[in-house]
Amino acid sequence: MRIAALAIVGVAAIGCERRALQADGGGGAGPIGLDAAAGTIGSDALTPPDATSTPDVSCGSKVTFRTQKVPRDMLLVVDRAVDRLTWDQMTGALIDLARALDTRYPYRWALKTFPEDGPACGAGTVTSKIDVPFADGDSSPVIAALFAAVPAGNGRPTAAALTAARAYLATVTDGNPKLLMLVTAGAPTCAGTAGALTSDPVQAQADAVAAITPANGVVYTFVMAAGGVTAGADVDALNQLAVAGGYVHAGLTAFFPSTDTTDLRAVLTPPMSDTSCTFPLQPLPPYVSNRVSLNGSEIPYDNTRQNGWAYTDESQTALSLYGRACDALLSSRDAELVITYQCSLI
Repeated sequence: MRIAALAIVGVAAIGCERRALQADGGGGAGPIGLDAAAGTIGSDALTPPDATSTPDVSCGSKVTFRTQKVPRDMLLVVDRAVDRLTWDQMTGALIDLARALDTRYPYRWALKTFPEDGPACGAGTVTSKIDVPFADGDSSPVIAALFAAVPAGNGRPTAAALTAARAYLATVTDGNPKLLMLVTAGAPTCAGTAGALTSDPVQAQADAVAAITPANGVVYTFVMAAGGVTAGADVDALNQLAVAGGYVHAGLTAFFPSTDTTDLRAVLTPPMSDTSCTFPLQPLPPYVSNRVSLNGSEIPYDNTRQNGWAYTDESQTALSLYGRACDALLSSRDAELVITYQCSLI
């Protein structure tokens, strides 16, 4: 099932007739959404607005479109069993990624770090603890927790940490698409479940593959690995985890390297397209023209289609935003576009 990334709602002006409206989805070129069935991120048509209006012939009739982007829940599962230099590089890249995504799309963030304090593969090194639960807002609480955390612990109980993360996600019932991101620096080394861990690297890998594989068609996982991961056994293990998680990096490795998050950011950021800045209009009565504003600021008419708004064709039954006007609409988490039908001077 495809989950819409951007909903547009048309709100009729008071006193105007209300009827069903179909928004232009841009032929599949609109913002991306999560395809929970296939485990891919692809283009997504806009969902149909609730209502629109047929403007009367008097000056000042308005139609308001409000866009609201459906947030995604991203739970970060971050490996602490690293040295200080690797930790700083790995979390620095993650922080930069989170900040960049905050400016482009509404994510809700949560954080679980592992292993917790204790001996390697000790019984208490993975619990149900979530360092930062989901909350509305940006990634600031998660970033603060990453700054405050320190690399510590021996052993890498990846499977048990992922299992605990999935258990927490199952309790989050906000209806948003859900993603996991495993951020690690090497192959799993601790097998078993929380409270019953053993040091067995071969079984640890098998357990981690099972834990990261999407269950019942939900919750897919990205794998980001520290830039210092070069040992063949680690690379092979993390490639297997990335493939099992459902999102494969189209590069030299199946996992996403923390030394360059460009590809990961692109996958997680909706593409921009002028076609998703298209809005339907009712035919204009004689001597009436349109005026367009976005978030209270007027957008100029521009028949060159470079920066402003223009009719899509001579029928004047739809208009599109272009250039910075379209960018401003698509980059807004919640935007309000108002089309005012006004009388032209004769």
